[in-house]
Amino acid sequence: LDYARLNLTLGLQAKKASAYQPAWQCLLAARDFLGEDLALQETALALDIHRELAECAYLDGEFPLADAQYPLLAELATQPIDKIRYLSVQANQYQLQGRFHDALRVISAGIALAGIRFPATAVEITDQITLEYGQLVEQFSRLTPQELHARPDMTQPLLVAAMELLRVQWYASYLVGDVQLNSLIVVTIARLSLEKGFCDVSAFGFVTSALVASG
Repeated sequence: LDYARLNLTLGLQAKKASAYQPAWQCLLAARDFLGEDLALQETALALDIHRELAECAYLDGEFPLADAQYPLLAELATQPIDKIRYLSVQANQYQLQGRFHDALRVISAGIALAGIRFPATAVEITDQITLEYGQLVEQFSRLTPQELHARPDMTQPLLVAAMELLRVQWYASYLVGDVQLNSLIVVTIARLSLEKGFCDVSAFGFVTSALVASG
């Protein structure tokens, strides 16, 4: 167990230096030292090892190794925050590979964990854009510039992770040419930022939702 933790630490240090090959090699050693039996007992450690292994592997172009981690992560992750964290890694990998439809599928599963679901049909999406944008305008109209500046930060880890996934989803939807979904994503980011607090993705949502308004 100590060797598993040590190799996880070494892998994370290599990752910070963008040395992805030695990083995933250390993480692979950490996985092997942990083993299947201990992984079931040390779930948090196992999740960290497999998630970081998947990310470092795909960043080094070792896509089969990364893909092999996701079924294991799906078995280990029982809490929504753990699920959304590994789904975020998986979505970013698919986006890097140009597998945009796969990325969108994974992202939909991830944001649903935070209660965010988008309609399936074009008509429903258009109606949802109108509704979301109307709510956004209403909320802006009730806030003075001073109140807007004083809005709190978003503090719910699950929602913050979902907002990051929405940003990835926006880019993937843009690349597959889904203009309606693209618009719905940004007004949703902006609306959630006003309701739940600001995060790193909020400014992106506000700026791009202005583009939706301008047509």
